[in-house]
Amino acid sequence: MRPDTDATKSVLWSAQELQSIMGGQWVGQVPEDLHVTGVNYYAGQVEPGDVVITTEPKTWRSSAYKNTNEIIQTFFDNKHAAVVVAGQLPANYRSDNPVLLVKNTREALDALGEAARNRIRGTVVAITGSAGKSTTKEITRFLLCQQGTTKGSRKNYNHGPGVPLMLAETPPDMRFGVYEFSVDLPNVTEKKASIIRPDIAMITNIHSDHLQFYGTLEKLTDQKCLLFKSLQPEGIVVLNHDATLFDRQLTNAKAANVKNIITFGTHEDADMKIIDYSLHSESSDVRVIFHKQEISFHVNQPGTHSIMNCLGALAAVHAAGGDWIKAAEDIKKAPVLSRHNEKYTVELASGDITLIDDTFSANPASVEAGLAVLGLKKPRKGGRRIAIMGEIKELGDTSAQLHAALAPHVIDAQVNVLFTVGRDLEGLWDALPKTMEGEHSEDPEHIAKAVVKEMHGSDILWVKGSRRSTANLEMILSAIKKTGKNIRKKSLVMNEAQEKRSQSQYKQQQKKRTPPFRTINELHTPSAFEVVFVGDTAFGENYQAQYESYGEENILKARGYDAPLAKVRNMLEEADLVVANLETPLTDLKVSPFAGQKSWVHWGDIKQTPRHLLANNISTVGLANNHMFDFGEEGFYQTLHSLEEAGITYFGGGATIDEAGEAFIAQSQIDGKVFTLAMISMYAGPSRKKDSFKMYASEKDRGLNPISFKRVRNEIKRVRKEYANTFVVLFPHWGPNYKWRSDRQARLAERMLKEGADLILGHGAHMIQEIEKHDNQWLIYSIGNFMFNSKGRYGKLDAPPYSAIAKLRVDTLSGAFHKSLHLYPIVTDNRKTDYQTRFVTEREFKEVVALLSCRYSDSVRFSNDVKCDKEESNEETRFYIKLPL
Repeated sequence: MRPDTDATKSVLWSAQELQSIMGGQWVGQVPEDLHVTGVNYYAGQVEPGDVVITTEPKTWRSSAYKNTNEIIQTFFDNKHAAVVVAGQLPANYRSDNPVLLVKNTREALDALGEAARNRIRGTVVAITGSAGKSTTKEITRFLLCQQGTTKGSRKNYNHGPGVPLMLAETPPDMRFGVYEFSVDLPNVTEKKASIIRPDIAMITNIHSDHLQFYGTLEKLTDQKCLLFKSLQPEGIVVLNHDATLFDRQLTNAKAANVKNIITFGTHEDADMKIIDYSLHSESSDVRVIFHKQEISFHVNQPGTHSIMNCLGALAAVHAAGGDWIKAAEDIKKAPVLSRHNEKYTVELASGDITLIDDTFSANPASVEAGLAVLGLKKPRKGGRRIAIMGEIKELGDTSAQLHAALAPHVIDAQVNVLFTVGRDLEGLWDALPKTMEGEHSEDPEHIAKAVVKEMHGSDILWVKGSRRSTANLEMILSAIKKTGKNIRKKSLVMNEAQEKRSQSQYKQQQKKRTPPFRTINELHTPSAFEVVFVGDTAFGENYQAQYESYGEENILKARGYDAPLAKVRNMLEEADLVVANLETPLTDLKVSPFAGQKSWVHWGDIKQTPRHLLANNISTVGLANNHMFDFGEEGFYQTLHSLEEAGITYFGGGATIDEAGEAFIAQSQIDGKVFTLAMISMYAGPSRKKDSFKMYASEKDRGLNPISFKRVRNEIKRVRKEYANTFVVLFPHWGPNYKWRSDRQARLAERMLKEGADLILGHGAHMIQEIEKHDNQWLIYSIGNFMFNSKGRYGKLDAPPYSAIAKLRVDTLSGAFHKSLHLYPIVTDNRKTDYQTRFVTEREFKEVVALLSCRYSDSVRFSNDVKCDKEESNEETRFYIKLPL
């Protein structure tokens, strides 16, 4: 169930209704009992049971919409009920799944939204305004949920196609529907208003925003008031009496023959009037009077803007026929939206800092409100208020003046240090005292480095702007968080005194390590859980230093640590969790105790590696592999310490064999049910007797988890006993380099599957190896390299230059968990990629499929057991092989 609705997921549309409303003709096999439980057009967000409306740039009038007509088979693979397509089916489509062919899918969506509105029997509330509309919508939705079945807009689907989409997803028997409504171009706004036809229309406020398109506040106000023209007879308009151009809004309402108006605010003539309020650093208390009744309530967010959002929500509840007094009592439990003054505590070597993420969106009014909240917060002794501001877009010719007008608010907030990003914010500095500390730049990376250098313990950092702007505030936020995680209280570089510390003391500390456990999506119930697994991973500092000594380019120094993964980063960032095989120790030791004994000795930077793993959303690593002990026991200790200080979860290695063999546990709530992923990392290297480097853990000694059937069996039994709905993945490092799987791998794999594993995802060969299906269990011998940054020996050893990224997707179908594994082939031969891991082309994908098919137990059965497809995401084409689990 989508987290935006508080009603049980129900059947919305039948096949006959869809055709009757949207027109066109059904093709394929249309089940008589076709049940549509959702509607969507975003390919990356559709769910089982949805009818998917395809998009394409021309008819949808924006290049932001990709042509999804070409990937309709993907929708059916993911259990979607039906697909609506414009024109004709793609030439390569060969299926009899239900497809509704219409003339124009964009117009068909409007028609479906309009039909949905016609059948809604409850009260429809539409909320617009310059600032606070998403928050006010969400508070109103929450309050009405306490009083009856309610549907609310998902996220902020408030634009042209978003409004009919949200209506189409509303069951007809909802008591309340609460929808966000944005200003579009005039013809779009009016069309959208005629579809939603609200019973209640609210304008939260009018501020300088979108002036690039409308020129003046007056024209912007008139545009927002177009919503009144479609108000239902006897409908109610809710207005903020304190808002700019309130009289103009009132005039527009009367011109639209609106008979019922409720106002709120501090103004003497407001219907719902604030009598008194008190502001605190984290909350507020308010006293209001409405219809001669006085009440007090508590707001769990700071600032006068939060009070006004809540007051508007109470007025909307009353207008919708709800109990506003009960709602006032419930306000203290209202949810806080992400990136709306979202607070973090980040630990630095000099102490904790408070980080406030206020980057959901920005206009001058919301910046002023955010600065006011910053001014309410008092830093601890020695701390400062540091403001980081990104420029505001769509302000038109007055942009520079509007940015400069923020100066008094910066001063009132008692900002000690100011950082600004973006050209139009430069003028702000001319309006500030010359003594103001900080820096301005149009380069967000420069500002990110400056902020990290400036901040210290007890500071309060407030970041404001829109993540959609060129200010790239996401980079700055990430730099602050990652620096905090990676700076330790004591230096990571061991000095002489630290080296003399007894190993027994260190082992005692290590035994207290928290078990590798992670809860995903704690604050909401997602509809799916996606985990990405990648193979052998190392930034390759040892290789690049060697090449540099030969006079060649060191790519890490010349291009930076982010360059090698730039072409696959989007997939990493999309995942709920990314797990990698970290095939290098993190150490600053200069000489390995095995120098001259091992052909290849790896090392990674103790600061840069964790920082850039996290920057690429890699937060969990397996350690059981042949390079983790390249610098012996001391290098292994440094690795564990570095990962722990960075907040990176590790498994497959530890202070004892029990620690090393312990499964990594990740849990996520999916549609209200807890799903548990258990992963066991192990190294199938030489036996203990032949382990000349003493890398395996024991009851008393640190080290890696060696392969052991008994230990695997016992650990699987333990996790299945302790956790419900457990899916067990084994993550072994094994096999010969640059070769297909060995007979030993096959023997080990068959035995481990019998011990109760659900899936084996191996690595270690530096290339993709065979895949096999044993009953309902899948075995992927090797997903190969992910990032190694060595020249490699693919050509010399005649090995295919391919590896794979694996993605486990878990959702629900008919109340049960539905799982699938997607293998995305990648090219990892750095002589071909110039040290940038990339997805395969269509030609290369066909080559990978042919290689795997011919090495499958039955090449004919291969095409039945797996499905080959592609997806479009972030302007990338990703080919994949889908394995049902």
